Amino acid sequence: MNIFDGIIDEILKITAEYHQISYEYKIAKNFIEESNQFFFKNDIGIALGGEQKFGLSSTLVTSNLNYVKTDTITIIGNELSDLEKTTDYARIVIAEIDDSKYKSSNDIYQLVRKIDYARYHFNLKGVMLRASSMNKKESLIINKTSLKNGIKLQDIAEYMINIYKKNSAIKKVHLIFINQNNFPYNKLEDICEKSENITKALDHLANNIKMDCHSCSLQVVCNEVEKKVKEDFQ
Repeated sequence: MNIFDGIIDEILKITAEYHQISYEYKIAKNFIEESNQFFFKNDIGIALGGEQKFGLSSTLVTSNLNYVKTDTITIIGNELSDLEKTTDYARIVIAEIDDSKYKSSNDIYQLVRKIDYARYHFNLKGVMLRASSMNKKESLIINKTSLKNGIKLQDIAEYMINIYKKNSAIKKVHLIFINQNNFPYNKLEDICEKSENITKALDHLANNIKMDCHSCSLQVVCNEVEKKVKEDFQ
């Protein structure tokens, strides 16, 4: 299954231009969870993707064995201890999947959404992951207590990978955190928009949605996605 491979290539190309620190994921520690957390303004230590800052996320799936060699965490920018109180932020997930059970565009669409929605099960104590589908923004907020206790982005990433690995379709995950000051977030946002358009096209195909294709901005994307889906399931 390769419909997102072109997007993955674009993201890896743009991120390759910046210094990266990578960690191999280890079987995680016992994290403390707490649901329905709320932080008052005075409780907030750092807000990645906070007000007036970029906050992007994208989830990409592939069955190409060349993209994710092992479960990996990559940080482009700084660890939490070296960040200002608010900063630009992006989170990219590249998930290698076993696509043997997925035989249609509907199967792929449901899988992509299920993986993406895993972020709504994020309950790490002292950290909030806020996602808004309306304005397509994601924020990662860490309270002062967790910062004082020495929490790292690496810890948060390990917790996230734990969540993704609960999905039996996922074989390996590469999670990329970006908070680099001079990173071209506008360009990354455009690339992520292409990914979202592919997912929308899958939805149209999966549900046989009747559209006026001649006036739809997704016509070219839908045609390309339909072609690739047919190639995958021949």
